[in-house]
Amino acid sequence: MVYLRDFLSFLGKRALGALAIMFGVVVIVFLISHLLNPDPAALWAGEKARVTTVAAIKAEYHLNQPLDLQLYYFIVNTFTGNFGTDPVTGQNIAQELFFHGFNTIELVVASLIITVIMGIALGYIAGMRYSTKIDALIRTVYLATWATPYYLGAIGVILIFSVALPVLPSGAMYAPGLAPPHPITGIGLIDSLLELNFRDFLSGLQHLILPAAVLAVLDFGIVTRVTRSSVLDVRWSTQVKFALARGVPDPKANRRHILRNALIDATTVSAVMFGWMLSGTIIVEEIFAWPGIGDFAYNAIVQSDYPALIPVVIFFTFGVVIANFLADVTYSLLDPRISLGTARTQG
Repeated sequence: MVYLRDFLSFLGKRALGALAIMFGVVVIVFLISHLLNPDPAALWAGEKARVTTVAAIKAEYHLNQPLDLQLYYFIVNTFTGNFGTDPVTGQNIAQELFFHGFNTIELVVASLIITVIMGIALGYIAGMRYSTKIDALIRTVYLATWATPYYLGAIGVILIFSVALPVLPSGAMYAPGLAPPHPITGIGLIDSLLELNFRDFLSGLQHLILPAAVLAVLDFGIVTRVTRSSVLDVRWSTQVKFALARGVPDPKANRRHILRNALIDATTVSAVMFGWMLSGTIIVEEIFAWPGIGDFAYNAIVQSDYPALIPVVIFFTFGVVIANFLADVTYSLLDPRISLGTARTQG
């Protein structure tokens, strides 16, 4: 009961901190958008827009109100998902963000799963085989992939697996002629399974492999390096030596003391990578024609679609904040001392 109370206290403080950061981000985005241009309605409407068009935009986004009221409406609209209508496409911006955002989340989650599995496994092996040929080989591989730019890796896998060995598609989310599943969760693979639409599921899985693999293979080195360093820090620690001296078998000691401690740092960096991938997929999405938030942001920038671009910035930032909050919760579960120590120190 003591641990549960301290954990809930820790969770509540982290949740309040995340909400405060999100609120601050919304205020900063609002202020920056007004500092860049004192008349955002004219900027959003375009240079050749009519006076009536500018007036309509001011009325829709409350830009004809005092600045404090504009901020109030901006905050309310942001947290209620009311972003208005996209002046370029004529679509509801919230619906566009939902569609493109969840497509990116599907791609990032798939690549992050591969990244974490590869990174932790290879980092653990490298740490346990310190200063051996295996350790040197793993470090060489992750440094080489880490230094490879996204565009080069994406083009490389397309040339290999879509051109030389045409086994996987090189673009889009589904094969031509297939209708996407009805959005239930927003994640295409999950929605196709819920609808028992196995054609869409298999096609979506095939189209997901290459872009997810590019993101994973080029980023797993970060998790590998952090895991390897954590293993080396714990491997010769007092607690491991004491466990072995008490007769604890090597596999059990390695699993309970070395791997578990390494997972804490790996979890933290994985959450940071989720936010990094979420906002850095634009190159991969453009090359693979993946209709994600990066592709949506790119088109908004090219077309000077500021009403759509501002919610995208907030989406990226909220994604990073939420990912770090989930990391706090996860590593407090992996090591209860974190939540206990935080709760008792701060409370």
